[in-house]
Amino acid sequence: MSASFHDRQNNPLETAVWWTEKVLRSSDLDLSLLSPLGRNQPWYVRRQLDVWLFLLVVITASIATLLFLLFKITSKLTSLVCKSTNEKVKSN
Repeated sequence: MSASFHDRQNNPLETAVWWTEKVLRSSDLDLSLLSPLGRNQPWYVRRQLDVWLFLLVVITASIATLLFLLFKITSKLTSLVCKSTNEKVKSN
């Protein structure tokens, strides 16, 4: 791949300069293609705040669900252990 990359007529700087001059010379090119795509997006979309908020809600809900299930399992096991301990004490 390196040999293929280095086998070129011009170095990368000359290529960049050539393309820049070509764009500036040609009047028939649509220069709006060179403007940033985020120009017409709202600020929260550009910063992906909607995605981060969704991830935060999903992760928070997952953690809350796991904690709830852990609490339920622990309380069920505790009640079973206490019940068996109480039955042993009553039988003695």
